[in-house]
Amino acid sequence: TEKIFVVRSADEVALLPELDFPVLLVQTTLSHTEAEKVKKALKERFPNAETPGNICRASLLRQQAVERLAPECDLFVVAGSSHSSNANRLREAAERCGVKAVLLDSPDEVTPELLAGVRKIGLSAAASTPESQIEALRKRLLEL
Repeated sequence: TEKIFVVRSADEVALLPELDFPVLLVQTTLSHTEAEKVKKALKERFPNAETPGNICRASLLRQQAVERLAPECDLFVVAGSSHSSNANRLREAAERCGVKAVLLDSPDEVTPELLAGVRKIGLSAAASTPESQIEALRKRLLEL
């Protein structure tokens, strides 16, 4: 009988029952850092585990770009919906760098209060965010 377990973090690997031939499948929009931690924990607990899954290349490249850019910023803005896993992972990537990060769906959400004391802003977008929305946010950031 095949069994499926949802594992959200490396710590949850310890909660799995004994498994004969575990196979890890990764949601393609997860944090690449967390996905690698889960893979490592699974291989340590189950040396015969298969771990072919990876996050999608576009998500990986965006997360890595945010990780490189965010430490140079006072604020990091991610254009996208709060319902988007991809957008949330980008925001979290910036936050892991110790930077204030916000997820904005509309240029109307950019306020003088949000930008108070901010000199350098990073901007990224979820893969599903329309170019027009990204451009509208960019334009509003530059205006303020």
